Amino acid sequence: MWNKPLKINLSEPIEFPIEVLPDWIANYVLEIKKELNTSLELPITAVLSALSATLTKKIKFIHGNWRLDLNLYQILTAPPSSKKDAVLNKVFNTFKEKEVHNEEIGKLKIKMNILEAKYKVLEKKIGSATTEDVERKIENEMLSLRNNINDYKKIIYNNISIITGDITQEKTVDILANKV
Repeated sequence: MWNKPLKINLSEPIEFPIEVLPDWIANYVLEIKKELNTSLELPITAVLSALSATLTKKIKFIHGNWRLDLNLYQILTAPPSSKKDAVLNKVFNTFKEKEVHNEEIGKLKIKMNILEAKYKVLEKKIGSATTEDVERKIENEMLSLRNNINDYKKIIYNNISIITGDITQEKTVDILANKV
């Protein structure tokens, strides 16, 4: 049985208990509050909203035959000049930057895949090299390709990875192998 609801006293605002947040969220919120010189509630509300948006359809509540996606609906209200827009831009631009970064990484992966395909072609060619000069030339080209592929891997795989949703064991092994 549920406890009886508490009465809300609107005459005394309640300060958000930041200590209930994980450290990484609390630190981020406090940095925004300090940087923008705004109330604590604005960045907390914006960050919770942003996190909710990223987790929608990733986490479900299931009870009997009811299924409900994790969701958080918020209305951010504050007086004029409270820096609502600055807070919202700061929080949501972080997500926009990550999307742009992911697109750039995707383009680098395509370039790396092309180099790997060229490398495989040269692996087949080296066995049928007619002279030592041709073989040496192919080996040098393969070495150059391998170095370029490794450079791409350093850029692609030495970044922070955010994984949401399902991930296969193979993909987990691939990510971990390239992180080490």
